[in-house]
Amino acid sequence: MDSEDKMINKIIASVIVLALISAVVAAVKACIRRKEIRKFYNSAEHFSDIQKGRNMRLSYYLAKSFNMIQDESTIIGAELLEMIQKGCIEPKTAEKTDFMGRVKKDVSLRIISEPEDEFLKSLYEILKAAAGADGVLQKGEMTDYCGEHPHELRNIIKGAEANGRD
Repeated sequence: MDSEDKMINKIIASVIVLALISAVVAAVKACIRRKEIRKFYNSAEHFSDIQKGRNMRLSYYLAKSFNMIQDESTIIGAELLEMIQKGCIEPKTAEKTDFMGRVKKDVSLRIISEPEDEFLKSLYEILKAAAGADGVLQKGEMTDYCGEHPHELRNIIKGAEANGRD
């Protein structure tokens, strides 16, 4: 091998070593960033907790952005809790005794009043339509309604994300 080949081999070896070092540094930085995000997420309140004066949709958007949400529909449950807290809907419990004497509890939601929040109004309208004329959302009625109108609930979920982003 002449000196020119040795020089080329040294340059190639140096480039490979620099590329490996750069890859290791990038991997370490990514791990540190992930740890920081996880720490931030764990220290924040969860969006589905009942929050007075806080933006639940912003928390939802952040959790979704960092892939911390398994099921996007959990925002609906959180919004329902907010509506209960504001007095827009009310849970009703009814006990039924079957022929064997076992007591079974059925929980339904009584639709009371329209919320002031524009976002909650759209969810309220879906609940009202699903409940029917009696104004009480019973077990299975929401499932049936969403089976016939799947886009409406999907729009609520997308709206929560957009509202949080804005």
